Amino acid sequence: MKSDSLKNKIQAWRFDYWSLFFIFLSFYWLWQKNPVIGDPDGFYHAKIAQILGQGKILHALPWMQFSTLAENFTDHHFLYHIFLIPFVRFSDPLWGVKIAAVLFATLAVLSFYWLLKKLNITFAWLFSLLILTLPNLNFRWSLIKTNSLSFILCLFFIYALLKNKNKLLFALSWLFVWLYGGWPIIFPILLAYFVSIWLNNKISSVKIHYHWQKIIWSLGGILAGLISHPYWPENLYFYWQQVIQIGLINLGNQFAVGGEWYGASFFKILSSAPHLFILSWLFIILLVFNYQKLTQKTTFSLLLSFGFLLLTIKSSRYIEYFLPFLLLFVSFAANDLKSIFNRQNIKNFWLKLNIYLKTYTAISLSILLIVVIPLILNKALTFNLPQRLAFDRFAAASAWLKNNTPEQSIVFHDDWDQWPMLFYHNQKNYYLIGLDPTFMHNYSLDLHQLYLDLGSGQETDDLATTIKEKFHSNYILLEKENKKEELKNALVADQNISLVYEDQEVEIYQIN
Repeated sequence: MKSDSLKNKIQAWRFDYWSLFFIFLSFYWLWQKNPVIGDPDGFYHAKIAQILGQGKILHALPWMQFSTLAENFTDHHFLYHIFLIPFVRFSDPLWGVKIAAVLFATLAVLSFYWLLKKLNITFAWLFSLLILTLPNLNFRWSLIKTNSLSFILCLFFIYALLKNKNKLLFALSWLFVWLYGGWPIIFPILLAYFVSIWLNNKISSVKIHYHWQKIIWSLGGILAGLISHPYWPENLYFYWQQVIQIGLINLGNQFAVGGEWYGASFFKILSSAPHLFILSWLFIILLVFNYQKLTQKTTFSLLLSFGFLLLTIKSSRYIEYFLPFLLLFVSFAANDLKSIFNRQNIKNFWLKLNIYLKTYTAISLSILLIVVIPLILNKALTFNLPQRLAFDRFAAASAWLKNNTPEQSIVFHDDWDQWPMLFYHNQKNYYLIGLDPTFMHNYSLDLHQLYLDLGSGQETDDLATTIKEKFHSNYILLEKENKKEELKNALVADQNISLVYEDQEVEIYQIN
């Protein structure tokens, strides 16, 4: 009998996990089927993984000459890049990292389902399937970034909190620091957990010390991760730049930074998942009137969702956490409500309604099923990665630079986000700045301001002398898509500068 029971469990596991695996593997592959990268950083991650795969741990990035990273580089995606090494061994590393993105995103869905199953959530498979209807989340998970792997660690961290596994909290905190510089998101998760315990009045005088141990174990894991990191202690200054200046303070009001660091309006966030918002508001109302049924994990997930909603309003990138946490709340809340609204209660409620309310309810449900849900699914299934960043972005111009300029000569480029593609295709040359303009801002306020003035056309006098003396460059790459006409006109007008290369993407000028 026991062997039959075990066999049935194994068969059930195979069906639900493998069905989700193949559904989402196919789904995410549809997003990645074209030879494009959704975000410039994908080129950087592919190249760093290649270099790491050759046994080289970079402690400097001389390819960013006017950056704090030029002489003091911290790979804050160190573990992520190690995970990418097998994939960049493909004949085309960019296809390799796209396959990795498909696999990691699929594993994130399976981890979500695993957590629901571990917490005995009803309809766990269907709730996991709802991830298909979240295009903004799936876009973020389809980028060549740590987004999906980071979320997986968050799910295991939540599991360790709810199941009182302190050693696992320590190990996960340690791994998070090695995986990704976004490890401070552990703190809002811990805060939401302890507030939920307080609200649900679960801590007795005997258990206070026991629960506080979770913070100690988590902080211990973070500290161990920082100290054991291959970049210790230089990583501390880097985290100040990445976590505080870029992530928390965000200097986007002073100069243009990555689009993901700018805030999103509440209505834009609402439109990304209207069905989840409708369900969450409905469940909140029902649980307010039945608060005795509210479990601590539901309160926890609600606070977690609200906290990351605020973070998303501040920086749109946090939608990759907010949406799945909101779905987590919906699944937890539905589980709490099942004891209130069982089949018999629903039947009795329906029988008490008059003909007008029955008609209204039937029409509303029909519209939801026939119109709203198909529209959401259509939007989700037809969404694609932007086509702008093809695999060969700047490849031709990079080849020209490689073949026609001295080794390690500095190329002046007119925008910081061009760097990942230039770096990927050509490491023979050096460049100015990449990844984020804050690194140049910290390197030299004056040079960064001059760089901004040159790009905006506010500084046009004697460009040849200015660029050569201030940026030590004899070559200037101008991207046509940026349409910086003032800079282009000043380059053309300068008799000491001549156009030496042009294609559909860029123009390259040389200082004579």
